[in-house]
Amino acid sequence: MIKILASLDLPAAFSSNLQNGADKAYGGTAPTGSVSTIVGSLISGALSVLGLIFLCLVVYAGFLWMTAQGETKPIQKAKDILIGAIVGLLITLSAYIITDWITASLEGAVAIAPFIHSTAISVRDILFS
Repeated sequence: MIKILASLDLPAAFSSNLQNGADKAYGGTAPTGSVSTIVGSLISGALSVLGLIFLCLVVYAGFLWMTAQGETKPIQKAKDILIGAIVGLLITLSAYIITDWITASLEGAVAIAPFIHSTAISVRDILFS
């Protein structure tokens, strides 16, 4: 997407700054290669956006709370926003941790698979030897 924006007919200074930012962010090129590399980049970007949303919600809730002037309705609204933001963050981080654990487990299983198929021994021999 950054390469597409850089190729548009924008002023040269803006276009070169955009390309320089892409070069710094991706080490010179946009992410290419295996599916896991691309998916990892997408997940990283999505987590960054979710972190930014969380930060904005916390700041907004804090602003509401500080400007409530003792009124209970705005304070309750701020508390609800803050609790919702924290719960959302915990769900997102839990999902990431579980996904990372499952992916690491599957990669370990895939790493053992060529060994199992290339020899005449069974999984029982590997586990109980």
